[in-house]
Amino acid sequence: MSDPSPPPGTDRIENLDVLRGFALLGILLVNAAAFAFPPDVSLSMTTPPFAPATLLDWFAAWGVHVLAEGKFVSLFSMLFGISLFLVGGGSPDEAQARKAGSRRLLSRLFWLGLFGIAHGALLWFGDILLFYAVAGLLVLPVRHWRARNLFIAGLALIGLGLLLFAGPAALLKQMDPATAQEVFAAPLAEELQAQVEAMRGSAGAAAAQGLDFWLQWGLVSIPFFTPQTAGLMMVGLGLFKSGFFHGHWQTRSYLVLIGLGAVALVLIAAQALSNAASGYDPVRMMTGGAVPNLALAPLVTLAYAAAIILGLRAGGLGLMRSWLEPVGRLALTNYIGQTLIMTTLFLGWRGFGLYGHVDRAALLGICVAVWVVQVLASRWYRARYEQGPLEWVWRCLTDGRRYPFSRRTG
Repeated sequence: MSDPSPPPGTDRIENLDVLRGFALLGILLVNAAAFAFPPDVSLSMTTPPFAPATLLDWFAAWGVHVLAEGKFVSLFSMLFGISLFLVGGGSPDEAQARKAGSRRLLSRLFWLGLFGIAHGALLWFGDILLFYAVAGLLVLPVRHWRARNLFIAGLALIGLGLLLFAGPAALLKQMDPATAQEVFAAPLAEELQAQVEAMRGSAGAAAAQGLDFWLQWGLVSIPFFTPQTAGLMMVGLGLFKSGFFHGHWQTRSYLVLIGLGAVALVLIAAQALSNAASGYDPVRMMTGGAVPNLALAPLVTLAYAAAIILGLRAGGLGLMRSWLEPVGRLALTNYIGQTLIMTTLFLGWRGFGLYGHVDRAALLGICVAVWVVQVLASRWYRARYEQGPLEWVWRCLTDGRRYPFSRRTG
């Protein structure tokens, strides 16, 4: 999320806001399927009543998996790690300031966690705010470490996250194939249709079904993804302290990262073609089909960031800067805004009832339309106000006082 109130004397780094806006818009590409379909089949291309898929649908799903899945949320996680350091304030040698900063961060994460619970239980099961609040607790005590130590700890946690995924996958490989298929088979068409009808039905039915999705998918995922999320936060903070996000690295270092990211993309794309050929078979995905993307996505993330930072440093990408910086400054508001827009489109009781009735190719068009709305709204808003409405609420709750809601003066 955006850092609403950096400590006194800390200049806001525009690169971070641009990258945060880029990450936030990209995350919608991945989340869109979970807004539009039941979670059991959000990756399936062959499960009735969501099949048969057209060639365009297959291409859209493949492209989102290769170019977006895991990449934008990794960048968002890295940037959140930086905000913990900037907002916490104080240096390692200033015990009093460091203690005060820790108290402030604990309050900040507490309220973020409550936002996440409300968001996940009441609005949309795919909430990430609670993940960040929990993972942030692991980063808080080490935020003043040197970059090298943050890299080591972060990579270790990312490795632990991969092991947590690999453990169940190894057990699954030992199962009888017929048993494994039965365990991971998608729900029957009748059950899926009942879920669709609930989400398109009354407020009570949609709320009950949404809460069930959150309890089954959102909360259960926290232990598995917290280590990797915390590790990405630490790596991001280490990169920040090394000057990466400021644009202080040598050009060749950024180019090396771009090259590594390109190689990673090729490997992910090759595996994704194999996954697609299997119809995204759930057993195959659990026993190896998802591993290349899970392991290599951070390299692609760094390649994206490196390319943008080089462009900004060279004075180019002026249009991208003007579009993305306002979105990044209002990250929390825009994140919840995406949920409100998408649920209005897909729920029945207060929207258009498109749930379960939009194909994946059309979802891309919806994402582009939401991007346009959020970019234009963010630019309009930032021209008039200093803080987003939810950023302001978060800051007031964090510090236990009511700050004035400031208009921009110039």
